Amino acid sequence: MNQQEILSKIEIAYYDNAKELNLFGDFSEIPSEIRMLTKLEDLGIISKQLVNFPTDILYLPNLKILRICDAKFNSIPPDIQALRNIESITFANNGLSSIPREIENLRNLSELNLSENKFQNIPEEIFGLYNLEHIDLRDNLISEIPLEVVYLKNLESLVLNYQRHNKFFLISPNIGELQNLKFLDLSGNNLLEVPAVIGRLRKLEYLYLSNNSLKIIPKEISNLLQLEYLDLGNNKLENLPKEMGNLQNLKYLKLDKNEMVVLPIVIGSMKNLEQVVLDHGAIPSEFYDYKNFYCKNLSHTKCLQFFINRIKMTGKNF
Repeated sequence: MNQQEILSKIEIAYYDNAKELNLFGDFSEIPSEIRMLTKLEDLGIISKQLVNFPTDILYLPNLKILRICDAKFNSIPPDIQALRNIESITFANNGLSSIPREIENLRNLSELNLSENKFQNIPEEIFGLYNLEHIDLRDNLISEIPLEVVYLKNLESLVLNYQRHNKFFLISPNIGELQNLKFLDLSGNNLLEVPAVIGRLRKLEYLYLSNNSLKIIPKEISNLLQLEYLDLGNNKLENLPKEMGNLQNLKYLKLDKNEMVVLPIVIGSMKNLEQVVLDHGAIPSEFYDYKNFYCKNLSHTKCLQFFINRIKMTGKNF
């Protein structure tokens, strides 16, 4: 989509009183005519030729969702605060390393995606966004979770996976302050341990810790009674703490590519567990029948997936 096609699409949206508009192609700027779209609520922009932030979009009074991806601008103007009704912002893969202080004035903002940029820290400017519920900072250069994270009392989802340069060695104890967190993804870093305060995240439902260097999982993880999905694949685990048997809501457990040579006994205590992913060598030979499991390729590694409830039907003990 070139510059003229962008203009034509904006004109059509104007006459249609459009509430949603997506612009993608090889264009270097957004025409000022976009200001006419006063009814617009959802705007998506993708262009590798966009080198400056399109300031004319700041005159869209009803905008609630804004997505600008794969552009080349490395700064956001302070006037971003003009988008008083904005609820969701995605600035992914744009070369950003900072955001303006004025973003704190976006009181309706609940979702912020700053993935695939150049942030070296979680931007302190977001700690004034008290209504923020979802943050995606994957694939940046972040190495720690600062104390100020305690201000994000309403945060439900935090994604910090695959930080470049493998600088993320430790999970800060500050993570325990996010007591409304339901979704936490710290996979693909170089984590050496999980702090005991992880057990304070009692509303957590999804926890991703795969592709790290973990050798031990703390027994306090047993306090996560709402946990349904736990991914511990591709670490250095030899066993699981027996206290994990308290995770009675757990449905999916991923343990492949670890250093386990036997099936962890605690799995038999997880009454609602439906699916487990393990390496072939960790499954006792008595379970090698097609009634109890099936094989498939997972990330180019042959793993076994089996349903615990079917295994229990055989009457065999772990």
